[in-house]
Amino acid sequence: MQAEESKQTSEKVFEDRNLTLDAQIVRLMKSKKQMKLQDLINEVIDAVKKLFHPEVKAIKTQVDSLIEREVSVGMRVVRQLDPHVTFSAVH
Repeated sequence: MQAEESKQTSEKVFEDRNLTLDAQIVRLMKSKKQMKLQDLINEVIDAVKKLFHPEVKAIKTQVDSLIEREVSVGMRVVRQLDPHVTFSAVH
């Protein structure tokens, strides 16, 4: 019984953290309009560090998920000549 409750709690925490990352990514993209991926990651980490310490992989996963879902911020990937990836908010 306790193991099941622990599993459910872990799943809920994971889901809540993903939603927090989604919300922060969308907020940043709406306010900044265009950011390089590394800058976005750094700002997301800085914004949520008082709540939890996200892994970079988790942030990248949520960015990919938002792009796939074509969230209202309309994030699109703009690949430039340099190796960096830039995200733009599309209106």
